[in-house]
Amino acid sequence: MGCKNFFWTRPVMEEECLWGEGHKRAVEDLLRAVLRGNTAVLLGPRRVGKTSVVSVMAEN
Repeated sequence: MGCKNFFWTRPVMEEECLWGEGHKRAVEDLLRAVLRGNTAVLLGPRRVGKTSVVSVMAEN
């Protein structure tokens, strides 16, 4: 599925739909921490992509 609307208000589920290198790096860092057995907490202001990062990480 392609990213047709970048201003869609629902969380994305595919890595290519994430905005910016920071979100893609967050997916890698979060996945690495979870696989090591560490507790990971994802913090940030509203509507910046936290749910999208977790959704993409869960799909990997």
